[in-house]
Amino acid sequence: MPTLNKSIFGILYFGDIYQNQPPFFGLEDHHFQQLARLAPNYGLQVIVFAALGTDLTAKKIRGFYLSSQQQWVLTEVPLPQVIYVRGISSAPHENLERYQIVDRFEKMQIPLINNNTFSEFVGDKLSFDRFLRQTPLSSYLPETEEFTLQTFKPFCDRHPVTFLKPVDGYESRGLIRIEYEHEIINIDFSDDQGTLQKLQGTFEQLLPEVLTFIQARSYIMQEGVPRKLIQNRLIEHRCLYQRVGEQWFQTTHVLRMNSAQNLPFITAGREKNVLFDQSPLNLEIPDKNAFEREIESLAQKLCVLFNQSPRHASEFSMDIIVNLNQEIKLLECNAKPSGFFLQTGNWQGRMLYLSRTLKQAQFLKNNFSMSLTKSAL
Repeated sequence: MPTLNKSIFGILYFGDIYQNQPPFFGLEDHHFQQLARLAPNYGLQVIVFAALGTDLTAKKIRGFYLSSQQQWVLTEVPLPQVIYVRGISSAPHENLERYQIVDRFEKMQIPLINNNTFSEFVGDKLSFDRFLRQTPLSSYLPETEEFTLQTFKPFCDRHPVTFLKPVDGYESRGLIRIEYEHEIINIDFSDDQGTLQKLQGTFEQLLPEVLTFIQARSYIMQEGVPRKLIQNRLIEHRCLYQRVGEQWFQTTHVLRMNSAQNLPFITAGREKNVLFDQSPLNLEIPDKNAFEREIESLAQKLCVLFNQSPRHASEFSMDIIVNLNQEIKLLECNAKPSGFFLQTGNWQGRMLYLSRTLKQAQFLKNNFSMSLTKSAL
């Protein structure tokens, strides 16, 4: 049985997790187990649940706790004191179902690690870009516009490489890369299942294919920032930031690279990750200390923005690249970082990630009504 003298730290997953017992939570399963083992040290009990198992009228959830035999066991407990939304479903109705129930939790004054407002704020690539362009961070942004038929060709004409990204996209799904070579364009497309397709032809020939890929979804057009290959690899930097109380910390800084040299972009499931300070590659950064200070400065400005009520941000990641002039460009931020329990690269990094998640959950449980407007990095 779950420990009843601990506060419930609910992890809200997607789908029907109750069909199979014991359940399996995909790549998150090991992550959830680690949180469950450490949670009692912070006065918390992890229960993994789904919208389907939530009874708001009775103020109870059906969910799984980790037994002493390290098995997920189904139980029923009162509503959690803190909630952590994890995982992204490819089924829009499942994400909508979770969004709606999280909205109900918020109205009941149950704190969340990243609430709906913050997730929406960062998750809408077009709105987030437009917001940042009105701040001192605008110089870090590559040229980005909303996709329209009227502006598509002129935008591509201005840039040798253009990326089309779903406004609400994740894990490179629906990503389209367009490269001009004289009058011929090469298109690389990652569909919603992560399957890659390649096409070549004139703009007029391939426009119907692009519109088929896009269908009725909203897209942005983003400049493919010119950058130097490092040992024939594309390199991106990804940094994870976590908040504990009123203080922000950089938990990890990893390098992402395409796992195959013929892949024209870095895509989830086809990437390699190494810690920045343990990179086997010569990144050709003239002054690494100055580089890291600039990343810290960029992150600090984002933290100030993310602190502002009613966003209640607790964690985010940012993806950056370095252009040919050694300038940092911010590609995007993510309010639902995925895979960092695997990407931190060493035991210390993983423990930092887990402990800061639990410390923040503990803080939110005890101090949710406090005004959180200060920032320190």
